[in-house]
Amino acid sequence: MFYKDAELEKVWFIWNKTRINANTIILGVVLSILSAFLEGVSLGLILPTLEGVAKMDYTSLTQNQVLGGILNVIPTERIELIFIFLILLIFLVTVIKNILSYFSSICFVLWKNSFIHALRREIFTQYMGFGMHYFDKCNRGQLKSVLIEYTNNLSIGLIQVFSIIQSAATVVVYFVIMMYISWQLTLIILILLPLLQSIFYQIRKRIIRTSKDRIESQKNINEYIYNTLSCIPLIKIYNNEEHEKRKFSDLNEVFLGFEYSQRKKASLIGPLNEVTTAGFVVILAVIMALFLIDAKSGGLTKFIVFFYILKKSSVMYGTLNNARAIISERWGDMDEMINVFKDFEKHAITDGKKEFPGLVDKIELVNLSFSYSKEVPVLKDVSFEMKKGQVTALVGPTGSGKTTIATLIMRFYDVAENTIKIDGTDIREYTAESLRNQMALVSQDQLLFNDTIEANLLYGQKHTVTSGEIESVLDKARLSALIKKLPDGIKTRIGDNGVQLSGGEKQRLAIARAILKKSEILVLDEATSSLDSETEKLVQ
Repeated sequence: MFYKDAELEKVWFIWNKTRINANTIILGVVLSILSAFLEGVSLGLILPTLEGVAKMDYTSLTQNQVLGGILNVIPTERIELIFIFLILLIFLVTVIKNILSYFSSICFVLWKNSFIHALRREIFTQYMGFGMHYFDKCNRGQLKSVLIEYTNNLSIGLIQVFSIIQSAATVVVYFVIMMYISWQLTLIILILLPLLQSIFYQIRKRIIRTSKDRIESQKNINEYIYNTLSCIPLIKIYNNEEHEKRKFSDLNEVFLGFEYSQRKKASLIGPLNEVTTAGFVVILAVIMALFLIDAKSGGLTKFIVFFYILKKSSVMYGTLNNARAIISERWGDMDEMINVFKDFEKHAITDGKKEFPGLVDKIELVNLSFSYSKEVPVLKDVSFEMKKGQVTALVGPTGSGKTTIATLIMRFYDVAENTIKIDGTDIREYTAESLRNQMALVSQDQLLFNDTIEANLLYGQKHTVTSGEIESVLDKARLSALIKKLPDGIKTRIGDNGVQLSGGEKQRLAIARAILKKSEILVLDEATSSLDSETEKLVQ
């Protein structure tokens, strides 16, 4: 077996998640096997060609069922013509073999691109389906790495599975030819092979362990980079640049140590394969010289071909083991992706089946309790109601749960059954999509994309928005004067999270977006905290 059952289960788990068409990869495998077969045919022709030259007689070939019909056209005494024909035939078979190998590689590349696209799509779909609990506990930099880097790394690993199929098929063909030339020598190789295989297996086990350590180290770097780049002003005001550079250098050194250790172990396989093959050749040459060679019967030619094929098979066997080493290097990446899929049940929001028809009477909280972690309750037995058409203000000290209540109403987190009701119906019975279509949010932490003012304003709007409506909401949010001053007007890009706007300008843009949505339920979480008192009155 190439892998343990648990490792095969991982490969199969990921394959099932992508749900890509297998036709391309099946074609690639078939072409690989045909290419391996033709490799065997070309090598199989070498021995009779050389024997015919040595004996100056191709009679045995003319009696061959496959080649006899063709060679009988050539006079048997014209040995040079038969030789030229055989050489051209070997060349033709080699050309066809390489054409098949090329198209096989193309199939694998097409499959790899399809696999990456499908896997990234599925992981991104998982991200979009998670509740906020998942994002609260995960590092955003690591989520990006899983989506981009790990999927690419895994595809490189899995493509090696098909390299293994091609290499294994070629090795089998080689061994069949070697068995035909000398079953005794081939049997000796097959007896010694498990010893070599056990050594490779131990190396791969160590590579897998190091791969998991490397992934953990990479997670630490991703988390550090994300936190550092998000807090550049804080680092500068405390003059902590040198400390952060040293910390990054230390983390990077640890990561590169694991990377080096992993590559060092993987690099053992090639030289070990070469040395072992050389040892095989020495052992077989001694046995051949003492017991098997028969110079009078042309045995020397056979064994020269035998060792030539042994050399080629050792190269292919090395390719096979290198491919398996590359796969072992990717187990850590695979584990991270599997965790994303397995976390879905724990962190996905329970979605209802009813379409939310719109608010008729009121929203009720009934003995609502909630905590972000089991140790620290945020809300406990909270009950009140919010009537349609009324402004309901939640007043309390910092940390009392005002923002939490807003996020629970918007279904960012799951709640217990019947603790939040809309017009008497459990909020969990409605689909999250239909519910959020009737809600708009302006939060204390403004959420803006690195895009234009217009793109941020129109984000998520389900209805066609006219230029008149845009001008109206910009005027209501007191943004018109600002936009007139900007060189590109409403097409001006605002940077990461609106960094090119002031706090008040960002808040007014979020307010304009909420107004434009025309939702029945408007959630304002300290929505005017960054506005001066005069602007706040105008917006209100």
